[in-house]
Amino acid sequence: KTTGRNGEIIYRSGAARRTAWQLPDGTELLMDSFSVVRLPAGFNQLNRDIFLAGSVSFTVHSSGIKPVIVHTRALIITVPDSSAASFTVDGRPKSPGEEVDLLKGELKVAKSYHSDTDNEPVTLRAGEMVMINTDIDLMEKEKMDK
Repeated sequence: KTTGRNGEIIYRSGAARRTAWQLPDGTELLMDSFSVVRLPAGFNQLNRDIFLAGSVSFTVHSSGIKPVIVHTRALIITVPDSSAASFTVDGRPKSPGEEVDLLKGELKVAKSYHSDTDNEPVTLRAGEMVMINTDIDLMEKEKMDK
């Protein structure tokens, strides 16, 4: 964990190992290798925004005040402020595809960019997933395989 410019906090995982962290708001992360999470200054006071490059499992606890918003290159994933959720996000920067798997709770998932085909967010419930491919501008919601 390091502090970046403008007071942001940066969490990194090393090569060939998973790394666990707990954020200041109690959110738990299990980061796959070569993943990076950035929190802007004011995290948990001004916002609960999380910027992700890589693959991370999240366990989010309800604050009742602010939603958790995870930003990847292609997606904006929102955990409502009244909800708790467990989910995994695979958002590796060099891949055209990203995936969100929801194990518990509820999420809203939207494209992080303007699309010519579809800009509507989708709501995920436990057992559902979203996949996006930015090369063909396609986002699909599906049931997860058990």
